Amino acid sequence: MHKWEICIRDIFQTQRKRGIFLTALILLVFLPLANICEGFWRLFFCLPSAQICSLFLGADCITTENGYMLANRMLAIHVTNVCSAANFFILLSALMAGLVIKSARFRELLKIVWILPLAYVVTIFANSSRIVGAWVTGRWARRILPENFWPGVHLGTGIVVFLTFLILTYLLLSWSSYNECQRNKASHSR
Repeated sequence: MHKWEICIRDIFQTQRKRGIFLTALILLVFLPLANICEGFWRLFFCLPSAQICSLFLGADCITTENGYMLANRMLAIHVTNVCSAANFFILLSALMAGLVIKSARFRELLKIVWILPLAYVVTIFANSSRIVGAWVTGRWARRILPENFWPGVHLGTGIVVFLTFLILTYLLLSWSSYNECQRNKASHSR
């Protein structure tokens, strides 16, 4: 191995440890926030997801006491704080920060300026996909499965959708980081 290859490997291992620490720290500090500030999660996370779903499903988005209801002659979907995807947003933000922020320098910390809006957009898109997917799988489950399986199908749909978005985000950011490292390696070898 060349010295520069060992150096890059050591940098990646150090960055990986730093990224894991940062991700864990963000989760530890911010996950409890998902259980408070219900009005915030309802307004900024439930409402946009409910509105996107109402457009996609051709349903009215009606404000209720507990959140929102998507309703037409074929469906009635209740979107409450439990459907806000607050935990997913915090998890996705922590994952992105752990993959992108490489040091505690001010310039690196400025990356949070684009991480949070991007995590928000991905969360709204993922949550809308989950709500529509849960509605579709729920209709299917009600036709062929006993009633005691319906909640499991609903939760399973959410797990599949959110896990898919987390994996895709991880792969895209890892690929981007790898390409950045290759560009840096090429510029240093000149």
